[in-house]
Amino acid sequence: MRFIHLSGLRLGEGAFDERFQIDYRAEREQAFRSVLDAAREGEIEAVFLTGDVMDHAPNEEELREMDELFLTLPKTRFFWLTGEKDRVLPGDALGSYEWKSNTQVFSGDCIQRVFVARYDLEVTGLGWNAETWSKLRLEKLTAGRKGKTQILLLPLLKDDQKAMLQKLKLPFDYVGVGGPDVRLGEVQRNLFSPGAFSPKGFDGVTQHGCFLGEITKEGKNPTSVTVRFAAGTQREFISLKVNADGKISYDEVAEEAARVMDQFGRQHIYRITITGKASPALYFESDKLSSLGNVVEVKDETSRDEAISKLMNSHHDDALGRFLQEMSPDDDQEIRKKALSYGVDALLSVKGRK
Repeated sequence: MRFIHLSGLRLGEGAFDERFQIDYRAEREQAFRSVLDAAREGEIEAVFLTGDVMDHAPNEEELREMDELFLTLPKTRFFWLTGEKDRVLPGDALGSYEWKSNTQVFSGDCIQRVFVARYDLEVTGLGWNAETWSKLRLEKLTAGRKGKTQILLLPLLKDDQKAMLQKLKLPFDYVGVGGPDVRLGEVQRNLFSPGAFSPKGFDGVTQHGCFLGEITKEGKNPTSVTVRFAAGTQREFISLKVNADGKISYDEVAEEAARVMDQFGRQHIYRITITGKASPALYFESDKLSSLGNVVEVKDETSRDEAISKLMNSHHDDALGRFLQEMSPDDDQEIRKKALSYGVDALLSVKGRK
């Protein structure tokens, strides 16, 4: 049986970036449709949605649209666990909607088990519910029918549960977890968490997406699960560091940033930090980096002679600035430093003379 596991879709979350003219909502919806297209072409038998499929409790019209979308994959079973955003409250449409597609919703009121005879598969799931989760003890969870392939789906893990799972292997062939945490794949513990399907900000993850998996079992042989990660959205939030060591002009810093951005892709959103030991002659011009593409912030964290740097920044376009550029020390040679000091004193005395 082949499956796709994803979480944190947050469909319906509106976000249009005026600066870069990016419609994140449309991109997220298109990326999800691309996943379903891949599921159709790859004959995926199950899709596990672990938490926050929507960024809100969906109404009946939204559920009908989702149902029609799922109906285009008649051979695929969908398992939807409610998360913190789309959790089921009394009277919500998700709790009473009658699905035409092969969709099972785990609302969080209690632990549910679904048996899929065609694949000799049993899926245990628990959606998000604050009261239920306050009482849940993962270490007491047991698998269902013996001899069946066992799947456990959870929308998130609390800190104490994460610590517990570092020491304990649950009796399931695949444990799929949602939540916004960084992607996790622990093969030895059969524990997999794809993290959020699409980025919402700078979280240190260079790729978001889903897991593609296959479960095989032949006769009395143990169940075998193979999993690999697949990128989802084509746009990410990337924190980029550019080293200024050896750079004598800001154009060189911008060229280095552009080179790295080309490697990742100019479609991404960047936060650029300049590091290293910069020459005092390196005048800070953030506009040159901001103009390279989708750059939201440029920070200068270089180390340099602060006194000379201040003079450079305030005199970068006059005679003193040009002198500093020519004489700025790039090493610890005392003679060069003294020459620079004497020259600055001389220029300042001329500049202040009436």
